[in-house]
Amino acid sequence: MIVGLPRTATTAMHFLLANDPRFRYLRPWEVNNPVPPPVLGRERDDPRRPRVPPAANPRHIVAVDGPAEDWPIHALAFDHAELTLPVPSHATWWRGTSHTDLFPYQERVLRLLHAHRPPHRWLLKTPAYVFLLPEAAAHYPDARFVFTHRDPVAALASTCSTVADARRQRTPSWSPDDAFGPSLLEHWSVGVQQAMAARETIGQDRFLDVGQYEIESDPVGTAERIYEFTRLTLDDEVRLSMRRWAEANSQGARPAHRYSLEEYGLTAAGITDAFAPYLERFASHCFR
Repeated sequence: MIVGLPRTATTAMHFLLANDPRFRYLRPWEVNNPVPPPVLGRERDDPRRPRVPPAANPRHIVAVDGPAEDWPIHALAFDHAELTLPVPSHATWWRGTSHTDLFPYQERVLRLLHAHRPPHRWLLKTPAYVFLLPEAAAHYPDARFVFTHRDPVAALASTCSTVADARRQRTPSWSPDDAFGPSLLEHWSVGVQQAMAARETIGQDRFLDVGQYEIESDPVGTAERIYEFTRLTLDDEVRLSMRRWAEANSQGARPAHRYSLEEYGLTAAGITDAFAPYLERFASHCFR
């Protein structure tokens, strides 16, 4: 399970590891419409599967059959923060509510989806896991967590831009107000505080910390560390596939993503202060 603040290379990590055919991951077209479950050997003709590749996106790595976040399952369970809708009071409520029913529901959906389409070793990812670690670890006692890190000043600026774009797609009349940036800062700073506390209870042995700069500078070496951590073997064919994917998706492969803190009412000093305990503990993974 890949977890970390948004915009900390969780998606790049997801795509990199998805090169291993031993992993089952969610595709966009099945997670958004999981019934009936896909059937191995018939997926090319599945009417849910797009026939045209998605356009290049400056904010996201996208592919028709590439891995997708599992938050749509959380939404089906009515257990999702819904940051892409302008309802901040819901996100505040969600942070403080119980999530004990989420993962039994998620497991039912995953079992449905792999019923006719193995393998059964799931590779899951969503930044919202920073709020959900106690429940995820309890329900999946064999799960291991890869925790990604980045300078939160850069991560929050990119997050604001990404969430703002998603909101405009859903609510075209919406535009950021003075509360938008600070609300996201509060949300994610609370999330990492909860994650740090949860790790102490769950046990640090179930977590591997990886910096975004490590994924960018040495993706295959980073994968090797993950495989050692999870006690899996990384064979030469998968290693080569990972290397080719990393070369094709290195920095500059997609249109530039441009944003600034100022347009969202944030400052570097304010973000650094909000994330002070996180930076004290994980600075070596946040900065090269």
